Amino acid sequence: MKKLFLILMTIILVNSEFMTSANAAALETREDFGKIQKHETYKTTVTAVSSQLMQQYNIPGAAITVIDGDQTYTYLFGSMNQANGKPVTENTIFEVGSITKLFTALLCAEAEDNGSMKLSYPLTDYCPEFTDNKSASSQISVINLLTHTAGFPLNLSEQITNKAKTAEYLSTWQPEKAIGSQWQYSNVGIGLAAMVLEKQNNNSINELIKEKILLPLAMTPLGMEVAEKYQANYAQGYSAEGKTAPHFDYGHAPFPGAYSLKATISDMSNFLAAAVGLSNTPENIKKAMHNTQTPRVDIGSMQQGLVWQVHSLQDDNLKHEPENLNLGPLPVNWLPKEQQIYKTNVLLDKTGGTGGFRSYIAVIPEKKLGVVILLNKYIPNGAIVTAGRTIIGIGE
Repeated sequence: MKKLFLILMTIILVNSEFMTSANAAALETREDFGKIQKHETYKTTVTAVSSQLMQQYNIPGAAITVIDGDQTYTYLFGSMNQANGKPVTENTIFEVGSITKLFTALLCAEAEDNGSMKLSYPLTDYCPEFTDNKSASSQISVINLLTHTAGFPLNLSEQITNKAKTAEYLSTWQPEKAIGSQWQYSNVGIGLAAMVLEKQNNNSINELIKEKILLPLAMTPLGMEVAEKYQANYAQGYSAEGKTAPHFDYGHAPFPGAYSLKATISDMSNFLAAAVGLSNTPENIKKAMHNTQTPRVDIGSMQQGLVWQVHSLQDDNLKHEPENLNLGPLPVNWLPKEQQIYKTNVLLDKTGGTGGFRSYIAVIPEKKLGVVILLNKYIPNGAIVTAGRTIIGIGE
């Protein structure tokens, strides 16, 4: 009897192990099927959206990446150069324009987190060369620079091409309205924030981005200059009229920290993963990213973080982005400290552009969902924003 009992128990254990293995295999099969199904869904959506966009604006090439949970989906379309028809690949280099601002803000946030900078301190505490009794520059905080509330215009005169001329301009500068009372999109403000970082670290913004962001996130060390060994992968950009556009020259840009970065879609996938908040993101970058994505001011239709724009997912206006970005000035309300908190159930996004390129990044941290679009043609702001939001299901 005892022997029979042992035989029965052995059979039960073997069957139990078999069932456990079978259930695990079935679960893996379901998960794999789900991943394949999601990939096919994104492929259908991205192909439809990109085809319509590229046809409407005669765009030569596009690279799009989507992160959904722990999966990354990358889709490539068209050519990087109309002259030779060379296809866009994961290694094709695009100019990301104002998405550069996110990198500058991330460095500032990391500096605040490690105690080497206070965003509430005046610009002139870090760059005393901008101090002058005739100027209001000493009233500008670093956070004003990063939230577009310093009162600077979009750009300065073309004659202002270096730090010495910038200091001369700031020596007599006066805002039209009280500093912090209006939002006005500005390359100048972010460019000055980059100068603070350069002064603090005795290094260029280009090298700081490469050292503190690109390297930790395993991105190609392109930075703001495309080295000779990468030139063959540098896409040709095209203006809104379809003419070839010269590549953006980092060396002659007065505020490179605002718009000079170059990147591949593979690189931007890595940055997107950090922006979404995936678990493999280095802790210092994750903490700094949350800092940049925390809203500081309310601008009516959106809130402004450190460069990131913050939108409620319940906002119906997300479905109808205007063709051109409203650069301000717009009145602002500073959020009370208790409301300046990092939220995950929002849409965070940023556009970028140079004379021959367009870019867009958007994330919904709660869903671990995000998208990046890189194009080698300049098109209206609203067109690329609508395309990106459609891909991740905004407006459905």
